[in-house]
Amino acid sequence: MADISFTKPLSFQLSITEIDDNLPSFKTEITVKANYLSSDFQFSAREVWFDCIEWEKFINSLEDISRDEEVKLADLDNKLIISLRIVENSFKFYLTYKSSSISNSNSVFFFEKILDEDEFAPFKESFLSFPIWW
Repeated sequence: MADISFTKPLSFQLSITEIDDNLPSFKTEITVKANYLSSDFQFSAREVWFDCIEWEKFINSLEDISRDEEVKLADLDNKLIISLRIVENSFKFYLTYKSSSISNSNSVFFFEKILDEDEFAPFKESFLSFPIWW
């Protein structure tokens, strides 16, 4: 199955684990890692479902992203959101994940990484080269 994977400037891995032709949608596992001088960030999520049409809208927006515009991709449950924004001469990558449990406790994880144009290129290319089969 298709994957998205790159390692610079952060490690990003998205693997398709299941396809539902009825919706149409696909289930993924996502891992994001970033290393800093004094700390590391790692995020993993399993069973993240994306609507194929919303995915395609994100890809089309990413292809034509312009200054001060935000492109956003949310999973079917609206728990995981990947977004990008051009600010001045850099790109801001955001990952937000909202989690809730049976005990009514909620958690929100937020990650932001500023990318220059050379760092943004592999991110963009990885998503744009992802096959669209629907």
